[in-house]
Amino acid sequence: MTVRPTRQQGPVLDTALGLRCRARAKAEGPAPALAELRAGLGPDARAWGPGGHAVLPLAAAEAPGGAPVATLEFASGDLGVWRDARHRDGTTGPWATGVLWIRLGLTEQLLRTAADYLAGRRVGGEVLADIASVRTTLGEAAADLLEARLLLEHGPDDGVPGTAGSAPPGESAAGPDRRPASGPEGASRASEALVRAQRAVLRLLGAAGYLDAGPGRLARAVDLLADVHPVAAEPAPCHHATEVSP
Repeated sequence: MTVRPTRQQGPVLDTALGLRCRARAKAEGPAPALAELRAGLGPDARAWGPGGHAVLPLAAAEAPGGAPVATLEFASGDLGVWRDARHRDGTTGPWATGVLWIRLGLTEQLLRTAADYLAGRRVGGEVLADIASVRTTLGEAAADLLEARLLLEHGPDDGVPGTAGSAPPGESAAGPDRRPASGPEGASRASEALVRAQRAVLRLLGAAGYLDAGPGRLARAVDLLADVHPVAAEPAPCHHATEVSP
């Protein structure tokens, strides 16, 4: 069982499952990561966002019935988007936290793609990745991703760099008395850090980051997951995810 109850917040996503979802998102893409999340939480886990949308691997046996309203194609597996008004305003629980972990892994993949792209391009004889301003932007994006990971692992009180109990980069300090993905404040701050990192990466990629192929399509998947499963510091029952069009 990967869902652990707490007295304060109800069920939360186990950190080990979140780390697995992040790793698959970073190495393989969104569909394998969502399949990992579904396998970890079980087919009964609620995968619907508050606007009545669900994003799942197109080939998933547990995908909702009927035709999807939109699809995104990836070499590692296509995504489908379903809409059902009966699922509006529901609580997604640990699924929404899993999506944050997946967004982290996908944005890390975007950053790696951007770094490789910049290392292979020159302006005036100088490698783009060696320009000071570009290195600074890459570093800031990496720092935002680190902040998001630590917030998801430890929560807003002890999961940010420079505070007591933080784990070294690349290591997890989560344990039985650690608070993974700690409720609205931690989730909101992690989401904001992910958005900052993604925007910085897309600026570095230029037009390549917006074409409907390669990193542009990956960024679209990240945005789609964020729209379907929005994160807010305070509950907003009247707010719904952005409508998804084919």
